[in-house]
Amino acid sequence: MAVCCAALIALPFFRAHLEVPEYAYLIVILLLGYIGVFRVITTNDFRVRKELVAFCFGLVLFSAWMGFSCIWSVSRNQYITDMQRLMLFSLLVISLICACSRRTPRLVITYIIIFSLIASSVVIWAYVKLGDLRGYHLLFHQSYLVFATLIGLGVVVSFLNMLSQDKGKRLNGPVGLVLLSGLGLSLARGALISAMLVIILFSTYIVSKRYGSVWKRLLKMRLHKKQLTVILGAVVFCIVAVAVALNVERTHSRLYRLFSGAELREGGRIAWWANSIENIARSPFIGHGLGSNGIMAGVGEDGYPHNLLLQVALDGGIIGVFLLIGWLALPFKAFLRKGKGNFSAEWPVILGGYTFVILEYMKSSNFYTARSLVVLGVCALLSAFGGPSSAVSGLRPQQREKSKLTVVTH
Repeated sequence: MAVCCAALIALPFFRAHLEVPEYAYLIVILLLGYIGVFRVITTNDFRVRKELVAFCFGLVLFSAWMGFSCIWSVSRNQYITDMQRLMLFSLLVISLICACSRRTPRLVITYIIIFSLIASSVVIWAYVKLGDLRGYHLLFHQSYLVFATLIGLGVVVSFLNMLSQDKGKRLNGPVGLVLLSGLGLSLARGALISAMLVIILFSTYIVSKRYGSVWKRLLKMRLHKKQLTVILGAVVFCIVAVAVALNVERTHSRLYRLFSGAELREGGRIAWWANSIENIARSPFIGHGLGSNGIMAGVGEDGYPHNLLLQVALDGGIIGVFLLIGWLALPFKAFLRKGKGNFSAEWPVILGGYTFVILEYMKSSNFYTARSLVVLGVCALLSAFGGPSSAVSGLRPQQREKSKLTVVTH
C-alpha cells in the first residue's frame, strides 16, 4: 500500500516522462480501496483515530460545498471535470484511512526518495545528452515543474529523514547530492526556494526537539555541537542547490527576473493573480462556481490561476477558502498538540514534505489534482498519533500490553 501512496505522488512525473495514461490514477486509488475493504473485513476490532476521521470529514465537506457551487458556475464543461476530481479526492482519503497502517509513513518516505532519485537521474541525463548547462531545448523543459516538485519533495524528505533517524545515515549523503543536483538543474525557482525554507524550518525544529532550543542557545552563543553541525549542514545543503541552479543560464536569468522585480512587470502569473483578486471581489462569499477559476483569472476555461487559495476563492468564495484552510490545517493542529510530547521519527519528515507541497500549490499546479496533499496529510496524521513504529497505535503505554492481539488502524 505504501507503494501505491508514493505512486500517486510520483505519477505526474511518470505521466510527463513516460506518457502514462491518466486512468492510472483511478487504478491506483481503486487498488487502495480494495486493500482498505480487505483490511476492514479481516481485522478484528478495527478502529480509526478521530483525527483521521476529522481529516476525511473536512475533505468531504469541502468537496460537497464546491460541488454545490456548480449550480451557479459560469463554466461550460470544466466543472464536470473538477467535480470528478473532487469525488476521487473523497474516495482516495477513505481508501487511505482504511488501507494504511502505522508502518505506512516510514515506507512512503523510502519510496518517495526512490522515485525522486529516478526523476533527478532523468534531469541530469538530459543535460549530459545535450552537452551544455544553458538550460534550453531540454527533453523535460515543457514539464519541468512536475519534475522539480517531485525532486524537491525528495530533497526535503531525504534531508529531514537523515536528521530524524539514527540508522542508515551514511546512505543519505550520496542520495542527497544526486537530489540536490537534480533540483538545481530542474529549471524551477519556486521548488528550490520552497525546499530551502522547509529544510531550514523543520531541521531547526528537529534539532531543538533533540538537543534543546536552538534559538535560546544561539542567543547565548552556546550551541550544542550537534546543533551547530545540523545548522551548517542545512546551510551547505542550500548553498549547493543554489550554486548548481546559478550555473544554469536559464535558471540564473529567471532568478534575476524574480528578485529584480522584472517578473512583476512582465505579467504572467502576476496578471492572473490580479485578475483573480478583482473577480473575487465581485462575488466574495460564494464565488463564481466550480470550474470558473480559469475563466475569471483570464487563463481560459481549462486553465487555473496557479495559486490554490485564489483558485478555490474564485470557485467557492470565502466559504470554500475557510473549509480548505480548516482541512489543510489539521496536520498542523496535530503538530501544535503533539509538539511538546514524543513523536515518531517519520512525523517531522512527512509534515515537512506536506508543507513543501502546500507551498508548491501556492504558486503552480491545479489544486484539484493535488492527490499528494491527501496522501501526505493522512501519513502525517498516522505518524503523529501512531507514535513509534513499534508501538500499538492510538493507545497509551499502559494499554499496549493488553492489545498485542488486536490490530488497531488509526
